[in-house]
Amino acid sequence: FDLLFLLFVSIGVLGCGGGGGASSVTSTNDIIIAGSFQGIVDFDPGIAQHFLTGDTLYGDEFLLWLDHNGNFLDVKIWSHPNIAPISKISIDSYNNIFIAGEFFYSFDFDFSSTSDNKTIPFSGGYLLKILFDGTYGWSHVFAGNNSLDSQQPSLKVDDMTINKNDDILVVGSYIPHAIFQEPISNQINKKNPEENRVYLLKLSNDNQLIFTNSFENGNWTINDTAKSYHLSSITVSSDDTIIIARMFAGQIDFNPDSTIQDIQYSSPTSSITPGMAIIKLDPYGDYIKTTTFEVGSAYYRRPSLITSYDGKIFIGATFQDKVVFDFHTPAYIYTAGALHSDLADLDTFWMQMEYDLSFRYARILSGNNWQQITGLQLSSQNKLILLGFFWSTVDFGYETSNIYTSSQNADIFLQIIDL
Repeated sequence: FDLLFLLFVSIGVLGCGGGGGASSVTSTNDIIIAGSFQGIVDFDPGIAQHFLTGDTLYGDEFLLWLDHNGNFLDVKIWSHPNIAPISKISIDSYNNIFIAGEFFYSFDFDFSSTSDNKTIPFSGGYLLKILFDGTYGWSHVFAGNNSLDSQQPSLKVDDMTINKNDDILVVGSYIPHAIFQEPISNQINKKNPEENRVYLLKLSNDNQLIFTNSFENGNWTINDTAKSYHLSSITVSSDDTIIIARMFAGQIDFNPDSTIQDIQYSSPTSSITPGMAIIKLDPYGDYIKTTTFEVGSAYYRRPSLITSYDGKIFIGATFQDKVVFDFHTPAYIYTAGALHSDLADLDTFWMQMEYDLSFRYARILSGNNWQQITGLQLSSQNKLILLGFFWSTVDFGYETSNIYTSSQNADIFLQIIDL
């Protein structure tokens, strides 16, 4: 594994998505970055300047266009306390941009001179389409209604992807029930209000609901703290097979069909130790299989997930204490800080699984504070691209040490690896 490229950017009051890094690349190699910011930020990375001021209390959301050389093209912002940080952006085959995120009560999604205001009972999610020329397309909202706990968001949007037919797939969680079809009028999928459920939503490119799927058999909540975080990621393979990665703890029946069980555990030794599930579904959302592995003490951030053209699956995530990649092969156990005994017990890994969800190999990034992989991409030249944050000192090397230290604030890293 050859390290080809590392890039670091000091972010100050600028962040790439509250739910994780949100970035993508068009077919013309323009770079699209979404995130949140507070105060005054210069969005032009060159010698020219493009200053915008974000709300100093709540922050504002931005969508930034750069060309393939990193030169500034355009930026749009959304300013309203009811909208949460953007969870994910994806780009279809026509270079239309899709944004997924969360909002509360009411929000006007149209940034032009016209209006597209949507209202929901409490908290919910949205899909926003921006056409390739930067003009507004459409929005689709879906809502939760948790009247028992006004402090707990009742629907989370974790991740989004687009398949080869330009259909949009969204994964997240809700409590205690959710409405996925506009207009928001009926309350469906009512469940036990104490339990968190995972949903899968599929929409066509012209905003038609194709299907929803709810993983209902078991409590997906790790604990009360984890309810506030995004814990799922989604991708599709070249044959439109759907892959979901999800953090969980304890015992779960992963088969959405209540008549056929597939019960698995987050840890072979503990009912409270968090684990990660890799769930495989067919293009219609029907269940195929699940593989689980232990990720040590809870660090509540969604994993990053991507598949290659030949079906191989790459995953990146952060762990504490230890990660057990294969319950059936105890040799595949990594302890945080074990690669560098002077470093603390919060490390990041990326790994490869085969199409049948069997474990192949894993690599560790070890640091003395924290680091997080927020995005994975696989280039057509079979190079793995890692995007993430780090704070203080991290060893980015694998066979040999390659240690870097961040600025006073957290920094962004971009790592390109020849597979």
